[in-house]
Amino acid sequence: MGARVCIMALVLAVGLVPTLAPVAMAQTHTPDSYADWILDQSKAIQSRFFAGQRAEAMAAADALNAEVDKYADFMGDHKGFWVPDLLVLRLAIEMRNFQQAAEVAAPMVIALDTPAEHDGAMRVEAMLLLGRALYYMDDYTAAEAVLRSFVALGLEPGTQVDGRDVTEAAYLLAQAATRAFAPDAAEIRRDLLNGFLDRPGGHDGLYLRLWLLDFQARRRASHDDPQLLADARHVAAFIENSDEGDMAEYQLLYGMLGRIFADNDDFDRAVPILQARMDFMRTQAPGTPEYFWASQNLAGIHNLQGDFPAAMRTAQAALGEMDALPDGQGDDFAPVRSTLEQVIWVAADRMGAPLIAQEALERAYVAVRQTRSANNPAAQELAVQMDKTLVDPARFVYAAELGLDRPGEIFVTADGDDVVSAVLAGRFAQITLVLERAEAKGELPAAMAALNRAYIAALLGDVGDGQAQLKRVRAALADGQHEGLEADPWQPDFAEALLMLYARIYDADLALAPLARLEARDDLPDIIQANVRMLRATQSFYGHDMTGARKVYFDNADADFARVTTDPWGVILGLGLLNLALELDDLDRARAFVDSYSKQLEATPDRALALVSTQMFALNADPDAMLTEQGFQTMAFHLRSLASMLPEEHQWSVAARFAYASALARRGDRIEAAELTRAALESYRRSPWHQEGTAAFLSVSYGWLVWGNGNPELAQSIIAQAYATRDPATWGPLYWAEVCFAQAFVRSYQGRLDEARTVIEEALGQTGMMARLTPANATRLHTQHADILAQMGLTDLAAEAYDRAVAVVPYPEYQGGQTMAETLRKRAVFFHDQAQPQAAYLDMAESNALWFDRYDRYASSGADVARQPAEDHLRAVDEAVFGWVLSQSLAEVQPQQE
Repeated sequence: MGARVCIMALVLAVGLVPTLAPVAMAQTHTPDSYADWILDQSKAIQSRFFAGQRAEAMAAADALNAEVDKYADFMGDHKGFWVPDLLVLRLAIEMRNFQQAAEVAAPMVIALDTPAEHDGAMRVEAMLLLGRALYYMDDYTAAEAVLRSFVALGLEPGTQVDGRDVTEAAYLLAQAATRAFAPDAAEIRRDLLNGFLDRPGGHDGLYLRLWLLDFQARRRASHDDPQLLADARHVAAFIENSDEGDMAEYQLLYGMLGRIFADNDDFDRAVPILQARMDFMRTQAPGTPEYFWASQNLAGIHNLQGDFPAAMRTAQAALGEMDALPDGQGDDFAPVRSTLEQVIWVAADRMGAPLIAQEALERAYVAVRQTRSANNPAAQELAVQMDKTLVDPARFVYAAELGLDRPGEIFVTADGDDVVSAVLAGRFAQITLVLERAEAKGELPAAMAALNRAYIAALLGDVGDGQAQLKRVRAALADGQHEGLEADPWQPDFAEALLMLYARIYDADLALAPLARLEARDDLPDIIQANVRMLRATQSFYGHDMTGARKVYFDNADADFARVTTDPWGVILGLGLLNLALELDDLDRARAFVDSYSKQLEATPDRALALVSTQMFALNADPDAMLTEQGFQTMAFHLRSLASMLPEEHQWSVAARFAYASALARRGDRIEAAELTRAALESYRRSPWHQEGTAAFLSVSYGWLVWGNGNPELAQSIIAQAYATRDPATWGPLYWAEVCFAQAFVRSYQGRLDEARTVIEEALGQTGMMARLTPANATRLHTQHADILAQMGLTDLAAEAYDRAVAVVPYPEYQGGQTMAETLRKRAVFFHDQAQPQAAYLDMAESNALWFDRYDRYASSGADVARQPAEDHLRAVDEAVFGWVLSQSLAEVQPQQE
């Protein structure tokens, strides 16, 4: 009561409203009259807000909202109940308190999603403001889902959504989709740019910002886009005739246009634009990183024009200014410092000053390494240019890191041993650039260079580059260029199968043809034959032929594991077999292999990535691996290692980050887990060779964490968007099942049980997909079906569904016992609710036996076990309660008299 008095005192003190409704007011009003009173108060508060009393009005809006919330039952479905929420939402947006805005808007969007209010003004405004808030919170994944829904709503026939709002939402969607690496981001941008100025609300300012976004995204992807120059000329001409083409607001766009023109030798356009930007930055933001980027652009143009002394002079002057700043050596300036040093390197090299060029190159590398890893492409592009004969290891601190302090050459062979070794050591970017440079100098035959680059692409999961390199290999061979290769080499087919099945699963069926050709040969080396068998089992597994996968794997596991060595193709074999062992539940063999093989890799030079990957595979997939504190900390350490040794979008790196996020969530740290999961999703989508089913699964996983962090309404929007994209024809069964499960749960949570039942029964009716599910995923769907039927009061059908769920689990200890433990617990609660105490207690006792035994096995060996105390407590309470209920029921049975 005291808190309420304080709130009311605050509102009365600022004189915003005469009073808030006491309890009696709601009791004497009708919902309509109370809604009128709410609207009057809201208008008064909003007027005061825009009259300048922002903080006081915000407090009054919060107070009004809290007061009206007390009468939710009285107001029922009356939309007037949501007027204070909309007021708080509007004011929070105005005050740029986007977190509060999102927390208020999400429940409105869900609650008003009724036939009467689906496209009503209140829900439409809440949805748009929710999308805007999420975008400005940099939560592009969630914003994308909401904004897609809004744009789709605006396009529905018969809806009354304002066209200006649709334009704003479409613009924000283009921004969010691009930043979240949505696969259709480019299509969204181009569709929006086409006729943008004819749209309601499509003014010049948004148009220019949209072009900047488009240029940034396209230039990141490729500098060779033939349409880029034509588009840049169009935008430059538009700016000249637009009242909104002001340098102050669009200076980034001016810089981008200048770089595009310079890239295409259109100096007549580039120089004036970049000079204008330089002049503007000199007066508006001197001494900032942006100012020095403007200097760098002009210095770089001098190099492109062949005026190398001017380039060096401009770059040296900028570096002198930077050195004079108190923080000029800081991380914020490191990227532009490196780029200016590269301008000097190019100029000095072209002027015939190799020592100056080398020193500038070394300084550029040091600046890059200040903020980036040695494996970052920006660092590797510089490393490959180092002239070993000019390096002084005593002066250059990174000489040893780059191998410039010791002799040695890479031998490029058809088998790719040295190239694969470099990747397994975590030096993929360096070896790629070495090959490119050697081929450019004519030091390597085309087929040999392309084949080795195909091996690298296969290990990085770069499907597009791998296919391009294999096309080059086969074209060269068809042209009679066999130097270093046999007349009918097996290596291209092997590289192709590896490309489709190893580091990235894009389309497992694309590996069928090369695998068939390899299996028909009798000239494969033993280690390659073993790798082909591993790839065949992998293809069967990801092609959803579980029987075939198990047969190939288990028929050959003993012999093929024995063939694993620390040689390059032995490592590839070992990692592939380990992945299969974990996926096919051969856990004892997998655990023993990880222990022994890790020791071998630790003793082998240049196997850093192999060692980290071996342990990370186990931590990702072994259901018991994260139970111990050691396992958890090992994963945290290895995540940092993977970040420096693999591209951000590499499937292994994404899987590791997702696994670590899941472990964090189990420990209760859902906020960090949500951020990691969102980052993993965005990294995964960076690659054009990602699968939409996997992306939807990651999106739903993020939605669950958003839910756990207290925003179920936003989570429901994320899940609904993922469900809308489902495609049984192309998705993997696990991801399809998770998305269907999530949508059914959402509908169940919303009380829309008929819809929930429809979703889950449609999923169960997809017999082809169900047959391809692992027992764990199939059990989960059957259990959810049972839960929904139980909520609907269809107890007989529910009991049958629970029995089916239990029957799907192949044996109690499957997946460490966790699947059976969860399923039995669900059925135990159902039996308890149905007043079947004996069945409830027996299921709960067996469930807990599996659950606690899993932890106790590790604790008894002395390991520091990372338990889940809250879950342990709840389980113990459930078993105790069910046991007590059973004991009471037995006490009521009187013994028969003799």
